Amino acid sequence: MITSVAVLILLIGGINYVNLTTAQSMQRIKEIRVRKTLGSSKKQLIFQFLAESLLFFGVATVLAALLSLLVWPVFSNYLQVDVPVNDLLRIENSLFFGAVSLLAGLLAGSYPAFLVSQMQPAGLLKGNKGGIRINLNLRSALIVFQFAISVILIVATIVIYKQLDLFHNRPLGFNKSHLLVLPQASLGTSENAFKRALLNDPNIQAVTYVDMNLGENIGSTASIPDPSDSEKRLEFGFVHADADFIETMGSHLREGRNYSINRPSDVLNYDSLSNVVNPEKAGKIANQKPIIITRSFAKALGLKKPVHTVLELSVIRGEVIGVVEDFQITSLKKRSPLLVYSFTPKQFFPTTYIRINSRNIPQSIRHIERTSKQFFPGQVFTYSFAEDNLNQLYRTEDRLASLFSTLALLAIGLSSSF
Repeated sequence: MITSVAVLILLIGGINYVNLTTAQSMQRIKEIRVRKTLGSSKKQLIFQFLAESLLFFGVATVLAALLSLLVWPVFSNYLQVDVPVNDLLRIENSLFFGAVSLLAGLLAGSYPAFLVSQMQPAGLLKGNKGGIRINLNLRSALIVFQFAISVILIVATIVIYKQLDLFHNRPLGFNKSHLLVLPQASLGTSENAFKRALLNDPNIQAVTYVDMNLGENIGSTASIPDPSDSEKRLEFGFVHADADFIETMGSHLREGRNYSINRPSDVLNYDSLSNVVNPEKAGKIANQKPIIITRSFAKALGLKKPVHTVLELSVIRGEVIGVVEDFQITSLKKRSPLLVYSFTPKQFFPTTYIRINSRNIPQSIRHIERTSKQFFPGQVFTYSFAEDNLNQLYRTEDRLASLFSTLALLAIGLSSSF
C-alpha cells in the first residue's frame, strides 16, 4: 500500500517535471537558437536535455537518501518496525534506488528533449519558436491524469479510515467501555472475599474472574469434526469463568439462562466428581454438566433448538443451558471464535474484569487499588482498560493509515502545484 503511494508520488513528480520543463523550454529559445546556428545537431540537444534531467533526478536521489537516513530512526520507531538504518545502505538497495532514479530521469526528460530537438534553425533565426508545436492534448492528459490519481488517493484514504472506524466501533458481542482489567494473579481462597470487597464501592457494578485475555488469547482451544463436512474440523475455545461473566462483560443472552450460584447443579465440580466414579457413571455425570455456547457455535453444530440439548462430543460433554451472543475476543481481522462458556467455581490464576461506573472513574480505580493491596500486599498493582487493550490490536493499522494519509496529501499537493 505504502509502496503504491510512493510510486504514484514519483509518477506525479515526473509529470510535473515534464510539464515544467516543456514550459521552460519556450524561455530558452535564445539558447537553442544560438546552439542550432552554431551547428548543434539534434542528438546533441537531446543529450543535453536528457543529461539535465538525469542530473536533476540524481541530485534529488542523493538528497532523498540523506533525508531518509536522518529520519529513518523516527520513522521506524513510529511504525514499530525493527529495521536497522544500515539496511538502507545495502548494495542491492542502492542499486535499486539508482536504477529507479535513472529510469525516472530518462522517462521525464525524454519528451522535452525530443520536443526541443525538433526546432528548425530557419525559424529560430526569424525570432519565432522554430516551428515547434507543443502537444497541448498531451499536457492536458498529463494534468488530468495527475488529478485522477489525486481522486483515487482521496477515495482510498476515506476507505481506509472507514475500515479503521469499523475496527474500533463494530459491536463485539460485549460492552468494552468502562471495563477495567486486572492481570492474571493467584487469588487462592480470597477470590470471593476480594470480589465482595470490590463491590462495596457503589461505582463498581460487577466483577468476574475469567481465564481469558481480551485481544490476546482464549483460555484453551480444541477441535471437533465438522458436522456439515467430515473432511473439516471446527476450531473452538473454552472460556472458564464464574457466574458473573455475562453480566460483567455486558453480553446478551439470546436463549436459555445464565449460571447461578444458587443452583447446586451449576456449582457442582463435575470434573472432580467424574474422576472418582466408574466410567459408566462418569459419562452420565459429564453429560449433566451445564454449558453455555455462542450463537455461531450453535449454528455450526446445526442445533435449531440448542437449549437443553446434550452434547456428547469427544472434548465437549454437557447440557446446553444457554446461548450467548458471539464474542470477538481477538482482532476483527480474524474470524470470531466459536466459544464454550464453562462455569468454574475456583480459578487460581484468573484475569479479573471489573465493570465500573463512568461517573467517577478515578475514585473507582483508587478503591480497586486499595482493595488489591489489602488482599494481595506482595503483588504490584497494575491495571488496564479492555477498550485500550483491543485498540492495541490495530495500532499498526492506525499508524499505516496516518502515514498513508500524509503521503496522499503530499501527492495531492504535488498534483495541484502545477
